[in-house]
Amino acid sequence: QRYQLEKYIEKQVQERCFLVGEREDGFTVFPPCTVLPELRAEDVDEGLLRFACHVAVCHTVYGQSFESLTTEHILSLVSQIRPDMVKELKTNGSGKLPSAVQKRKTKHLTASANDAFATIRITARDCGEGACEEALSYLIEILEQPEFPRSYSIEFRGPEKIYLPIPGLPKKGVNQLFACAVQYPSLHPAMERYARLAMREFEWYQNLSDEACAMPGTFAVFALGLEGEPWAPLVTEYLDLCDDEHSSLQGKFLHALIRKFGFQPWTLGVLVRGALSMQWLEPAREFRSLIANGESLDALLAVKCRFSAYLLPEENKDPKFRAIAWQSLLWAIWGKNSENGGSKVIKTAPKELKEKYQQVFA
Repeated sequence: QRYQLEKYIEKQVQERCFLVGEREDGFTVFPPCTVLPELRAEDVDEGLLRFACHVAVCHTVYGQSFESLTTEHILSLVSQIRPDMVKELKTNGSGKLPSAVQKRKTKHLTASANDAFATIRITARDCGEGACEEALSYLIEILEQPEFPRSYSIEFRGPEKIYLPIPGLPKKGVNQLFACAVQYPSLHPAMERYARLAMREFEWYQNLSDEACAMPGTFAVFALGLEGEPWAPLVTEYLDLCDDEHSSLQGKFLHALIRKFGFQPWTLGVLVRGALSMQWLEPAREFRSLIANGESLDALLAVKCRFSAYLLPEENKDPKFRAIAWQSLLWAIWGKNSENGGSKVIKTAPKELKEKYQQVFA
């Protein structure tokens, strides 16, 4: 049906109203289109253009993240004939959001949400508990609207330029927002509520570059995850939704988590899911020394004894998968040195720990 709608707009709008050029490279999805010189706006059926706008919005709201390209293309056609129509969409969205959600102004912040362009903008006058609480409530209200797109951008501006203590994370407003909010324990439940509403497989924050792409909810989950063990279930739920081919920011979070809490049964449980959420998670440099003590190695051996408990039921059925999962956990701690039965690790181990290392790699 989506394909038929695209073809209909291509025939009725693009072919009848535009000079369609050639795509100059293999990367652009749509050809360049210039409005016919003799065409007058009043000659084009307004209903048809409004329908084209509706289809464009539907691609953003109901389609996958890459379908925003189709939205952009259709709207660029309409804006060449009726720029006022597209301007209205940019200002007010599709008109389906309640007015209290579409725009909000309080003593702490000014905010707006646009479902047609999948954008949420929040400008805070301060970054205190009240401002963070209002920002979180606003995000939750937006995501409770069934019509709002699941891939979107959050543009947050606040006076306090603090960010999550995770090296390599993009220093964007959404990072700043959750770094501010996590300072207030009373807001942690609202952060979790937002994260659970936001987390969707194959959906993305739209205003992050490809190499820093992240699923909605990412920064809230990372902020709570660094608060400790009570948030491990939320973190593992998040990691299980991560797209292992495109998403890699979780690696930076996992490094920060282990640096902060060391190797304990719960952090290793998170690391199992993290290692499975991306293709060969590289260890942080410090991991080798952080695990080189009896307590940490005992925690790893305890995880090995109960390894089935850290896998999903469908993963656990396959002995081959279990072996790969264990190997990917060892790789996440020792990297290349975990190969060949960990011979390099065992060889250089201190005498009193050698036996534990042998049990790990047995």
